[in-house]
Amino acid sequence: MLIYCSVCKVFMVELTRGWNSRLGFSLRGDGHHTYISAIYADSVAAKDGRLQPGDQVLMVIDCTPSTVMTIKLLL
Repeated sequence: MLIYCSVCKVFMVELTRGWNSRLGFSLRGDGHHTYISAIYADSVAAKDGRLQPGDQVLMVIDCTPSTVMTIKLLL
């Protein structure tokens, strides 16, 4: 994923989910942009530590969030 954060600007995150783990974050959209709304404890995202609530998702697997339904983004 390509992420925009107001503190550190743009960065790339690659998270790998194990067979019994979850990525562990929720997304919300405002009609034009998609944001991280929550990071769940003991998840891959929480252990990685780079994603934060409020970060804007710019791209996932070469697709912009505005062109793909949120559910299909993370498949």
